[in-house]
Amino acid sequence: MPSAGGAGDLNLRAPEAVRSDVELGFVRREATAGDYGVGVPHDAHVDEKATKTLRFARVRDNIRAGLDNGPERNAWEAVFDDKTMEVLNKRIYGLPKYIR
Repeated sequence: MPSAGGAGDLNLRAPEAVRSDVELGFVRREATAGDYGVGVPHDAHVDEKATKTLRFARVRDNIRAGLDNGPERNAWEAVFDDKTMEVLNKRIYGLPKYIR
């Protein structure tokens, strides 16, 4: 969804999507390794070996790091899991724009 900053684990973003974001100017090349765990050198391709190394280190060192979204978010996710949200979004986007 647009403007959904912070939605999802950056470590799970497809490396090719991160590379594309760099090319489109959405993400600074310098941020790819630290923020996304993706190696994108200056020749604009995904360095698969560097990406694998970066992501392995992030998972090993940061297994949820005690992340607690709070009781409200946990209650939300108990009702609106990914499958439910997918159905809901399809229904919402099926409505005319002025109703959404």
